[in-house]
Amino acid sequence: RGIVNGKPTGAIRASFGKDSIWEDMDALASFIEKVFVSRRHVSLQTQQLNSGANQSDNEPLVIASLFVFPIKSCAAMRVRRWPINRCTGKLAFDREFALVDSSGAAMRLHSYPKMSQIESKIDLEHSIMIVSA
Repeated sequence: RGIVNGKPTGAIRASFGKDSIWEDMDALASFIEKVFVSRRHVSLQTQQLNSGANQSDNEPLVIASLFVFPIKSCAAMRVRRWPINRCTGKLAFDREFALVDSSGAAMRLHSYPKMSQIESKIDLEHSIMIVSA
């Protein structure tokens, strides 16, 4: 379960707010490492990051990848830039849509792993979403 075409499906989403502390983030990172990281795949770069090599407290933090999930439990849409809803602080259209079953309940990835193959693209300029599978 959770494996489609030999690859794991799903995503991890974490939210930190004004009351979050460093230990909250550290606990999440430890959990992810313990449960999801294979020791065979830990790279030298990761080891250097953990040791603080080549890092300075003055260097800015950089977001290397940004993903939006327009349809809950479906594939992510990689974006370079994306608007944030000023009222909620959320990425615009992130998990704004859901697939529902015949009873109207939202379908979830753990029950329907093939949902990970449904891709959606939002065209902000034309205000449309294109869905493919």
